[in-house]
Amino acid sequence: MAKDYYKLLGVARDASADDIKKAFRKLAMQYHPDRNSAPEAEGKFKEANEAYAVLSDAEKRKQYDMFGAEGFGQKYSNEDIFSNFDFRSIFEDMGFAGGGEANGRGGGGGRAGFDFGSIFGSGARGGRARGGGAGGGGYNPFAQQSGSDAEAEVTVTFHEAFHGGEREVVVDGNETRVRIPRGVKSGTRLRVRGKGHAAGPGGTAGDLMLTVHVGAHPAYRFSGEELEMDVSVGISDVVLGTTVEIETPDGLKHNLKIPAGTSPGQKMRLRGKGFPMKGGAFGDLLARVVMRTPKELTDEQRQHFEALRALGL
Repeated sequence: MAKDYYKLLGVARDASADDIKKAFRKLAMQYHPDRNSAPEAEGKFKEANEAYAVLSDAEKRKQYDMFGAEGFGQKYSNEDIFSNFDFRSIFEDMGFAGGGEANGRGGGGGRAGFDFGSIFGSGARGGRARGGGAGGGGYNPFAQQSGSDAEAEVTVTFHEAFHGGEREVVVDGNETRVRIPRGVKSGTRLRVRGKGHAAGPGGTAGDLMLTVHVGAHPAYRFSGEELEMDVSVGISDVVLGTTVEIETPDGLKHNLKIPAGTSPGQKMRLRGKGFPMKGGAFGDLLARVVMRTPKELTDEQRQHFEALRALGL
């Protein structure tokens, strides 16, 4: 869900850096779990930290103002938001040591016995970042609040891959409708934000990583970035040449010219009649000539073939 960080901190959109810092300090002091045991305090404390992490960073604030809350949420993950954000020094400056109040017990809990690890994950204890000690990347109590990503697979039909569509995917018993983009190929991985495994109270769900497989089609097959199909013709057609009607993947009919002297297995390229590509373009379709060899001949046919053989054909 998109968040209005200015509203969360109670400041105007043109607020100065000092105004934003003062508003954050006020909310942090009000809702810090060592000072406020109300059920809603934890959530408001997290929101205030998230809002300040964005608005106190000139570049992130610029991106937030430019793309809006919705666009920013799609561009930045929680990890991106809190990267290089030094919680430790901020809380120590406010009188909290390592997440608790500065009374000599801040490493594991504050004056009220508050333990950051119980809310944000064990990596948040004592002012530690998720992967290191107290001095590394700054204290990030949000480092483990997100749920883990979920892995899933789905097989779509060739028609769905060509035109795009939607599929239902179940994660943790919950159904999620996933949009299958036009032109998807086997092995493509789609990220669906916020549809992974659930997080703890107040946390955000992880992402769904969906691997797509495309089912086989009776007429078309993939060959790298191109599609291939077989076109069946008779012996006289490859010798004398002909025109056959074929159907391309978009459902349209086309006349394909088979030149005289075409060899079996030769491929005719139909540009832009293949599979959808990025940017709206289409790849090519290769029509492979397959010569039909009769299993049985009439007497008349046999006589003609004997005559052709006598002529060196």
